[in-house]
Amino acid sequence: MNPFPNAPGVTDIGEGRKLVETRDRGHCIRMVEPDGKVSMVIAMSPSAPPKPAPDALFHVRHTTNGQEIVSAEGEIIASTTDEKHATHICKLLIVWENMKAKKASSGS
Repeated sequence: MNPFPNAPGVTDIGEGRKLVETRDRGHCIRMVEPDGKVSMVIAMSPSAPPKPAPDALFHVRHTTNGQEIVSAEGEIIASTTDEKHATHICKLLIVWENMKAKKASSGS
């Protein structure tokens, strides 16, 4: 029994083992043992970057050209090619907004 019907690519690597290319859970290659069990999965697609917290004022979004600092509304505030700088800028913006909110709530 073929555990992956209509597989786009199957490569026999000998000793009854096969590499099967699948797209059922993203693009991946699975090693199928002679007994039909999958012994290894190689993910070909990069995993998605972590999603920002829903209440985050700003977050870093990774792009092919570097990183963008994005507001909660989706506005791009800044971009950089240095991940450490992007994280630092994001933290500074959050501290600044928190200070403004604190000052506004104290009435000063």
